[in-house]
Amino acid sequence: MLKQPKANTNLSAYINTEIRAFGGNPSSVTLAGQSSGAEMIQSLLVIPSATKLFARTILHSPATNFAEQPLSVGNAIGASLAANLSCTTLACLRATTVSDIIDAQYYLSTPGSTLYAGDVAGASVAEPLRTVLDGTLVTRSFGDVVQSGGSLAGSGKSTIFTTVQDESCNSIGGK
Repeated sequence: MLKQPKANTNLSAYINTEIRAFGGNPSSVTLAGQSSGAEMIQSLLVIPSATKLFARTILHSPATNFAEQPLSVGNAIGASLAANLSCTTLACLRATTVSDIIDAQYYLSTPGSTLYAGDVAGASVAEPLRTVLDGTLVTRSFGDVVQSGGSLAGSGKSTIFTTVQDESCNSIGGK
C-alpha cells in the first residue's frame, strides 16, 4: 500500500462523517494498524489536522527504525516510480491502475531493476515507500518527537503500543 498521509487524513475525515450511518460515534473512533499500518498511524499522530478525527490508537508492531523520509528522497522515488509507469503528468498517475502501481512497487526492492530504490541516495530498500517529512502536512517525525519527550499532536489520546518478537527481525536489531 502506498503510504499517503493526506489520503489517510481524507479517509479518516470520511469515516468521521459517515460513522453514524453504521451506528458509530465520531468522537470515539479508534485507529488500529499492524506493521506498516501502525507506521501510518504514527504519521497521523504528528499531523495536527488529522488528530481531531480519532480518539484512540492501537499501534501493533510498527518498525520504529523506519523514520519518515526527507522530501528529496520522496521526490526521487516518486519520479522514478512515475517514469517506470511512463507517466509525465498527474492525470496519467491518477489514471494508473492499482495493479500497475503494485507491480511497480515490487521493482523498488528488486536489485538491478530500473526502479531499484537502492539507487536513490538515502532511500530504504526494505521499505522505500514511507511517509515523507514534507514540512507542510508532515512537519515533525514521530520518532524524533517521542525520543525528545515532546508532545504528539492531539496528545492525551489513549494509545496501545504492542509488538511481536520477530517483526522485521534483523532489520530492527533482532536475532
